[in-house]
Amino acid sequence: MEVRWEVAADAGFADVVARGHLRTEPERDHTVKVTAGGLCASTAYHYRFTASGKVTQTGRTRTAPADDVARLRFGVVSCANWAVGHFAPYR
Repeated sequence: MEVRWEVAADAGFADVVARGHLRTEPERDHTVKVTAGGLCASTAYHYRFTASGKVTQTGRTRTAPADDVARLRFGVVSCANWAVGHFAPYR
């Protein structure tokens, strides 16, 4: 399956700052992993994906600051593959 991705400076996607496409398949649970380059530090962006003619809801993200990263913290959330077993909750 072909998946297109877009990152924009605005929610209406009039100012798209990065875009691309890639393929995924059932063996990857139709998961995609994107590294969007050329984005500005400490900036809010909107993103979306398109596959099979359907567009996802728009997500929002913010890039890390260029300096003072000693206080930077990340929260990671992932879905679990229920078919291969139970997963403990994240701390």
